[in-house]
Amino acid sequence: MRSTETNSISDRVDAILHWLRASPTALSVTNVKSIFVRSLSLRLCLRIATLVVLAARCGGGESSDPTLVPVSDWGGAQAAVVCAKVFSCCNSADSSSLGYPSQGACLQAITSKQQTSAVSLLNLGVFVYDGHAARRCLDEATALSCGNFFPFGRPVLSGPSCDEVLTGTLKIGDPCGDLDAYCESGDCESGACAVRPCSGVSCDDGQYCDPTTNGCVPVKMAGALCTSDVECDPMLGCHDNTCSPTLANGVACAMSTDCAAGSCQPAAASLPNSVCVPPLADGLPCSIASECASGGCSFMGTSGSPVCGQAICAGTS
Repeated sequence: MRSTETNSISDRVDAILHWLRASPTALSVTNVKSIFVRSLSLRLCLRIATLVVLAARCGGGESSDPTLVPVSDWGGAQAAVVCAKVFSCCNSADSSSLGYPSQGACLQAITSKQQTSAVSLLNLGVFVYDGHAARRCLDEATALSCGNFFPFGRPVLSGPSCDEVLTGTLKIGDPCGDLDAYCESGDCESGACAVRPCSGVSCDDGQYCDPTTNGCVPVKMAGALCTSDVECDPMLGCHDNTCSPTLANGVACAMSTDCAAGSCQPAAASLPNSVCVPPLADGLPCSIASECASGGCSFMGTSGSPVCGQAICAGTS
């Protein structure tokens, strides 16, 4: 799933909440799966849930522990981090385009929306909330540069701990409707929670975890067959299922990260494959900033897809 799907996060979360309110007796894994799968990739959905959901049954209230965010404070804590970034990274036109004409309006809107979303989705009862992970997530997000906090010109909390704020509670073998997020292991295979390959395995430099053996093996050199970049030497990538250097312009490619510069774009009608091309001009559709000559790939105005242009909320940090 391409990262450009972040363009309609709020609309899709609203659709989920509307369905929940309309069907209070139909909160099955299968029904929720149908909403999520139509709306978002699973990985992206879990990251978004970390942004907008309190999925826990623990108590709220004030906490004297500075390493913990109580569940009742999660919406406001998110708002504080997001709004601080908006008004330090975005100019007035950019912040207004996001719907936040002032910092007070930003805090009120985000706190209210996220806390209301939390209460609605908490009734699913299939996640647990980790207040310590929430604190770490917010600290990690605060430390992000403007560019990393606003991919495609939209604010997104991200950091190693953000995936730990919400975790599934279903055990190995429990039915999960093919929805990874519901499982403690984070992996749903053939409709049941399963052990995620290489879970908990840490490999030394120059090695990667082979999911077929759950063990560490040496990285592959140029010319070796591969299925992902992680299998190849750090100076190489997995291009067309072979470990090799990044590709020059005019060479057939599968994705933009295959290319040394510019992007991977559909070739002319006379050619069968996509090829690496020079960086794209402003106004052309893009999927990552490195495809663009200007270095910016953002949603502009009411555009349904990101385009190359000056980065939104790029700030100076």
